[in-house]
This record gives sequence, C-alpha cells and structure tokens, in this order.
Amino acid sequence: RSGRRAAMGAAAAKPCCCAADTDKLEASGAADVLTFSDEQIMDKKKETLTKLEITSLEETWRKALALGVEQVGVLLFKNIFTLAPEALNLYSFKSEPNLKSWNTPGFKAHGAKVVNAMTMAVEGLRNLPATIPMLQELGMKHVGYGAEPAHYTVVGKALMQTLAAGLSCDFNTAAKIAWGKVFHTVQTAMLEGAAKAPGGSAKPQSSADLDGPLTETEIKLVKDTWVSAEALGSEIIGIILFKKIFELAPEAMKPFSFRDEPRVQESARFKAHGLKVVNTIATAVSKLDKFPEVVPTLQELGWKHIGYGTTPEHYEVVGRALMKTLQASLGSSLFKADVEVAWTKVFRIISTTMMGSNYQ
Repeated sequence: RSGRRAAMGAAAAKPCCCAADTDKLEASGAADVLTFSDEQIMDKKKETLTKLEITSLEETWRKALALGVEQVGVLLFKNIFTLAPEALNLYSFKSEPNLKSWNTPGFKAHGAKVVNAMTMAVEGLRNLPATIPMLQELGMKHVGYGAEPAHYTVVGKALMQTLAAGLSCDFNTAAKIAWGKVFHTVQTAMLEGAAKAPGGSAKPQSSADLDGPLTETEIKLVKDTWVSAEALGSEIIGIILFKKIFELAPEAMKPFSFRDEPRVQESARFKAHGLKVVNTIATAVSKLDKFPEVVPTLQELGWKHIGYGTTPEHYEVVGRALMKTLQASLGSSLFKADVEVAWTKVFRIISTTMMGSNYQ
C-alpha cells in the first residue's frame, strides 16, 4: 500500500514536460489545434459524449485504478473534506479515532465503495439507458443521507483534483472535457432521482412575488447554489459574468480601465475586476440572514458607481448577466425556477440598496 501511495505522489509531482502538447485538443473536422480555457472546458460539459471520449474515459479510469481502488478513494475523500470540511458530518465514520490519518477502516471502505460506483458509471457509458435509472436510484438514496445539490459540485471538483494527481500528463484538456461531461451526466441523473424522493428537491414555483421579502427557504437555496457555482472558481465566475455583461451591453465596456487592453478578456485587470465583483456578491450572500450588516458597504459602493457613470439600466444588465452566469455554471439540474426566483429577489435587494435614492 505504501508503494501505491508513493506512486500517486510521484504522479502528482511528475513535471508535465509534454504539457504544451497534451493540453491541446484537435478540433473535430478541422486542421487547427485549439487550446481550451477552464471556462471553455466547463461550457463543454453539457455536450454529448463521443465514442472517442468514452474510450478515453475507460483508459484513463483504468490507469487511475492501477494505483489501487482504496488509494483512489482515500485521495478523493481527502480532497472532498479539504474543499468542504463540514461535509464530514454526513458520514458514519466521522467519529472514528485518528480519522485525519485517512487510514481508518470506515473511511477507507466508504472511499472504495464510491470508487466502485464510479467504475459502474464508466462501464455503463456505452449503455446509458440502463445506467441512468441506477444512478437516479442512487440519487434518491442520497437524499436520506442528507446530500444536497451543492455537495455534488464539491464531489465533482474533488474528482477532477484526484484524477489530475493520479494521471499527471495524461489528464490533458481532452481528458478534462470528457470527465467533465461524464460527471455532469452522473450528477444530472442523481439529482433527477433526488427530486423524486420524499423530501427531495423543491418543485419550481408557478408564480412568485419578486418584490416580496426573502424566505428562509430562498436564503438557503441561494447560499447552497452559490457554493455550487463558486466550486468552479471565483475567477472563472467573474470572467463568465463580465463576458455576459458585455454581450448584453457592449457599450458598458467604456467606463472600465481595461477596455483598451489587447485580448481584454484574458487580461489581468479584467480578471481582477470580475473577481472583485464576485467577492462582493459572496459577501452579500453570506450575510443574507444578517443583511443590515452589509447595507452600509453596499450603499458606499453605490455612491462610488455614480462616479463611474453607472446608471439604473446598468444594474438591470448586470442582473440579467448574473442569471445567465448562474444558469451556465449550475446547469438545468440546479438552476430551476425556484432558484431563479430566489436569486432574482436577492439581486433586486442588492441593486436597490446600492442605488438608494441616488437616481431620484
């Protein structure tokens, strides 16, 4: 076992001398070779798996399992609890002595069980009509374990980290895209099953008073889905948000200091500004149940934006762009009608607070 652990460590530490070549993907039907950004990889997760990708998935999973089912499970759950320490409370092994040694019987057994479930999913990719119902049933069971939609995103990110550590150079752009697609398939099926379980996902609202106060359920929805979105990385969320803003209103680029930079959307200042805005949203979301604490900060921010030339119409554009960003980040399985209603109410509260009486 120590040899397998060392092998995993060696794979993670091995420099990718071939990274410039392996991190490229040939465009189907074209001679060009394209390099995909993290955002483009994320955008592709909803596309249909190709036969070539399924073959790649099978091969890379075999390589990962060569390190040992138990060892892959240990690394996966170490990554999960690093990303979301509070998730440990959902598991029966949480009270095992010396748990943080990551070598206790219950911890290792559960990791192996999840890895074997992933093996089942990979083996079933060539026969999805038979595999999907099994995944839906698994999703129903997980409602009883206390699993929530946000947890799936954490597991997906932890899986990608685990594969990156175990496969090293073999986990190139093509592999990332393929694994993003397969986890999206697994997550979607399990969430569909969870929605059918007693006490599962809330049904979309047929109507709602968007000007009304946020309910406790809506606050929880917003907080949970923000955790899911942020798992993609705050910088990526910021990039997507501002791309959506400038798609909806190209003229909105003018007030920004990065407007004249070559390849604007790849510039450091563009990314830094997106990150700053996302962090502001994160602060507001974290304080939704204690909102008066952030009101002065938002009001001051609103005053500053008058000097930037911001108009009420710009707030509307940002609100629409935020909804599109959340939809792209969460997918249709998470961004349902009740989630959209809750987020619409949150943005109205934020924008109303920022604008105040500044434009009267």
